[in-house]
Amino acid sequence: MFGPAGLTLVLPSGTLDGGEVRCERPRGDGRFRARLQASRAPGSLSAFFLYLHDFDTDSSDELDVELPADEPHRALLTVWRRGGHEPADQRIVELGFDPAERLHDYEIERGPGGRVRFAIDGDTAFTSDAGPAGGLHPMFNAWYPDWLPGDRGSPGGFMRVVLYEFVPLG
Repeated sequence: MFGPAGLTLVLPSGTLDGGEVRCERPRGDGRFRARLQASRAPGSLSAFFLYLHDFDTDSSDELDVELPADEPHRALLTVWRRGGHEPADQRIVELGFDPAERLHDYEIERGPGGRVRFAIDGDTAFTSDAGPAGGLHPMFNAWYPDWLPGDRGSPGGFMRVVLYEFVPLG
C-alpha cells in the first residue's frame, strides 16, 4: 500500500503472505538509499535489495540488505552472483538497535569493477569487490522465508519505507 506516509508492505495476521515492490527499470552504478522501518512479525524478513534473475541458471545477481525479525539487532548484507548458489560475499552485522523500533537509513553503493559498499545510518558496514556488473532492479519486500526459524504467520506486521532514492555514479 502506498500513501502519504510512504510505502507499507503488509504481512496480514494468520497468513504467510507478504508484499514486494520492484522498480520497473534496472539501474547501474550509483548510490541507492532507503529509509525504512523493518517488520517485527515473528519469522519475517524485511529487505531492501537490488536484483536481476537469470532463468538459464536459476540464480541471480543480487545485493541484499536483509533484516530478520527474529534477530532484531542484526543485518545480513549479501552479494550474489549469477550462476552461483552460494553468496559471493556476505557479512552479518550487529546493528546496536532494533530496526523495527523506528526508521533507519540503508545504502547500497555500486561502483566500477564490482565494488559495493553497504552503509547503515551513514556508516559503512561492509564493502566487497565481488559485486555483479550490469543493471539491477531496486526492490523492497517483507515476507516469511522458509529458511528462517520462527513462528510464521501469527500476529502479522508491516514494513514501512518513507524514502527511496537513486543517484547515478558520476
